[in-house]
Amino acid sequence: MTLEELKKKIDQFLQLNEELQEIGMYDVTHDGEERGFLQADRRQLVELSKKYNTPLETGRSQCEQYPREISIPELKMYAVLTDEEMIELVEVLACTRTDTEQATKSKN
Repeated sequence: MTLEELKKKIDQFLQLNEELQEIGMYDVTHDGEERGFLQADRRQLVELSKKYNTPLETGRSQCEQYPREISIPELKMYAVLTDEEMIELVEVLACTRTDTEQATKSKN
């Protein structure tokens, strides 16, 4: 699936979500900041960011149990993390970046 196809499907899903709320369905978005983002698994969000080369943003969440957040605003998706999970994620991303830089240097 291309990035544009994924964005279109997410927009369609969010539109359907709004329509179904009008007849009593609960909202499927849970971001608390009224952005209307879909919550996703943090590992999958990182993979989507890599696959589609979309920026992954980090910040604080409003959840006490999961005080950290990562998001891909372009895809209207986010994930919440504990402080420990955020540290682990930063370490993984740093290793990935180093591996990519080393592969690029070895090609040159």
